[in-house]
Amino acid sequence: MRSYKKNNDQLNNIHHLFFEDLGRPLVDKAFMAKLSHHIGRLATSHDFAVTYRKTPAITYIIGNEIKHARGVDSKHTRDISNTEELIENLKNNNVLSPLQTDRGMQLAVESFYFKSFGDGRRDVRARLRDIPRIDGFGSVIYDERRIIQSSLGLPYARDEINQSGRIDEMKSRSSISLIIGTIAMPKNRPFDISISMKLNEELSKQTLVIGKLSAYDAFKQAD
Repeated sequence: MRSYKKNNDQLNNIHHLFFEDLGRPLVDKAFMAKLSHHIGRLATSHDFAVTYRKTPAITYIIGNEIKHARGVDSKHTRDISNTEELIENLKNNNVLSPLQTDRGMQLAVESFYFKSFGDGRRDVRARLRDIPRIDGFGSVIYDERRIIQSSLGLPYARDEINQSGRIDEMKSRSSISLIIGTIAMPKNRPFDISISMKLNEELSKQTLVIGKLSAYDAFKQAD
């Protein structure tokens, strides 16, 4: 998670405002139940603990980044007090089309993987297949995230920038990550690759539904 700290009066005056994260949450309860079942079986057989996110999501911008954009006086964050107001600003200023932001998307699971923190914890992530844009250039979620971040004056991931300086037609759909939760096992225990293999055997190629552009706490743990 990125954090911005600025020592100036403008930011100090807004530190008390809380902004939720912005992106597209997982709304598919049936898929989440199926996933929890399979991860639960793996946790029992491989002796690790699982902590799920309260809102698994594809996160575009975290709340601290919205506060940063407000502090540097982005026109889209002026006079807003929560993330929902930011979403409405982006739509009202024609940065994003409500036809796209106000509806969900059905995506396919490409694979599951585990990102290590080096202390025995690993994120459980689903790599999803993004939807190509109807004009054949780019992909919906990558473009949506990049447009939002650049509109607020925030940097976005270098590997999402087309280094050739022009938009080329996609040869295949891009993959994006949905953070599901975190597993924890003893720090010095090697990760058993069969955990990943079994999860992929059970659930890769499934489809799931991602909701509309929303505000949520992506990093809050489930109760």
